[in-house]
Amino acid sequence: MAVESQDLRSFLHERWELVTQHREGRPLVRVIGFQALAARSCVSDCLKKLAIEERIRREGLRFLIAGTREFILDVLRSAVVFSQVSGQARPRIWVATSEIALPEYIRGRYPALDLVADVAFVSCDPSSVGWTPQFKGLRFDACFLSWADESLTISGGNQLCGSSLCDAGLVMAFVNGAPQARISMKLPDQMKLVSVFESGCKAIENGFWDLEKHAKDQHESYLRTIKPEERKEREMRGEAFEWEKLPEAKKESNRVAILHGILKKTVWESLQHADAEQRTHALEGLSISEHGRWMAEKVMDGFVYGVESNTARRIHKDLRPWDALSEYDKDKDRNQVRKVLDLPLLEQHLS
Repeated sequence: MAVESQDLRSFLHERWELVTQHREGRPLVRVIGFQALAARSCVSDCLKKLAIEERIRREGLRFLIAGTREFILDVLRSAVVFSQVSGQARPRIWVATSEIALPEYIRGRYPALDLVADVAFVSCDPSSVGWTPQFKGLRFDACFLSWADESLTISGGNQLCGSSLCDAGLVMAFVNGAPQARISMKLPDQMKLVSVFESGCKAIENGFWDLEKHAKDQHESYLRTIKPEERKEREMRGEAFEWEKLPEAKKESNRVAILHGILKKTVWESLQHADAEQRTHALEGLSISEHGRWMAEKVMDGFVYGVESNTARRIHKDLRPWDALSEYDKDKDRNQVRKVLDLPLLEQHLS
C-alpha cells in the first residue's frame, strides 16, 4: 500500500504489532517510504558531485525544494542532514509552496531548525515556479521538484532550467513511475528525472548494496564503547540495544551516518593533491560538519537545546554551535571523522 504521510509511516513502524512480528528472525511486514528513500538517495548522490567544490565547502549549499507537502518534508529532512559538509557555513534552503500553513507547521515541528539551516519560505504557483519573482538573482546548487501532477513537475523543471530570473544548477524532477514512460522529449542537460518507484525498489529489503550491514556494524561498534554499568542503567529505562530491536528511526540514523561518511571520503579524496595546510584545514572542516550532521538529525527529530539532556522531552545539551563545545567534545567528532577516513585517532581517545 502507498502511505504518503511521514507521521503515519512512523506510527506504522512503531505502533503496529504486525510490523514487529518475526518469523525466523525476519519481519513479516515492513513499511517502506519510497519517496523518503528517493529523497535520501537523490540528495546524497547530488552531494557527491557538489561537495568537492571549494566554493561550496566555503560558503555552504543552496537548495530549492518545491512540491507537495509530503515531498517537501521528505526532501527537507535529507537536505538539512546531508548538506552539512561546509564546516560552520549553514546550508541555505528555499521552500516553495502554495500551502499557506506549511511554514508555520515546519517551524513548529522543528523549533531549532535555524541552528542547522537557513530556511526561507516562498509562496509559489506550481504552474510558474520558474518565474517566481522572489527567485530573481538567486543561484541554486540543486533544485528538487515534485507535484501530484507530473506534467507540472516536468514543466517546472524546464522552467527553472530556462529561467532568466535565477541560476537553477542541478534540477531533479521526481516522478512516480519509470522516467522513460513519462517523457520522450529531450531534457535540458542540467535536469534529471528521478523515479520514486525505482528508488523505493532499491530498499534494503530488496538486497540493494550492503548499507544495512555497514549500519549494523557501526551500531555494534558504538555498543562496544558503552560501559557495562551505563548500558545496564539504560536497559533498565527500557532502551533497546540489539539491532533487531532498535526503533526504525535509530536504524535510519546509522544508515545516514554511513552515507554521510561516503561524502566525507569523497571530499577527502578530492584533496589528495592539496598541500598539508589545506588538508589540515579541510579535516577540521569535516569534523565541524560531522557535528553539524549529528545536530541536524537531532533537530529534524524535534530536539532543542537544554542544559540537561532529556530524550523524552527532546532536549540535548550538545545542540550547540561548534565554538561552544569543549575540546573534549570536539575531539569526539574529530575522531569520528578520522575513523571514517582511516586516519590515526587522536591520542586523547585511544582505547
